[in-house]
Amino acid sequence: LLDVQVDTDILWSARSGRVVENHGVLRKSGGTGTTTIGSGVTLKNHGVLEVLSGKFRVSGSYTQSQSTLRFGLRGAEDYGAITLSGGGFISETISVILLDDYRPVVGTSFRVVDHGSREAQFAFDLGGEHAWHARQEDGELTLSVLNARPDLPATPDLEAPEGSPIALNLQAADIDQGQEIS
Repeated sequence: LLDVQVDTDILWSARSGRVVENHGVLRKSGGTGTTTIGSGVTLKNHGVLEVLSGKFRVSGSYTQSQSTLRFGLRGAEDYGAITLSGGGFISETISVILLDDYRPVVGTSFRVVDHGSREAQFAFDLGGEHAWHARQEDGELTLSVLNARPDLPATPDLEAPEGSPIALNLQAADIDQGQEIS
């Protein structure tokens, strides 16, 4: 695990040809601004590139192999995102983590990847609590919430003799505006 906890630049501008090779987790967990890997540096991602806060920009070369881009979501305006400059093909698995008890509502969108002129193909591992729509257009990948899981109250502990019916009357609140639960 390499955890970048502040907004910073990772540069070796005096010489090109430097390589950062990730086989585990490269995480940006702090700062709401941008952390940049400079143009003289190649990032080879074979693990997880996780952006929990702010932006992560790769200005140099970026290659990957069976890797994942994971994004932290704290709010509609507070989420991790990545920019990949340069050319070439990328093929990544995209995943998200909901942080600080955040529950996105229907229609909320997150522009998580800007891949510019690169050709891109994504697989998705977004969990089962929400239904998502992924749109890739003009060099950007945006995730939008289609439906969210309703809040269900805790079920009380009930006891009854075997074979006796138990009647429950539960109400649930759906955070998706204008939808009914049946």
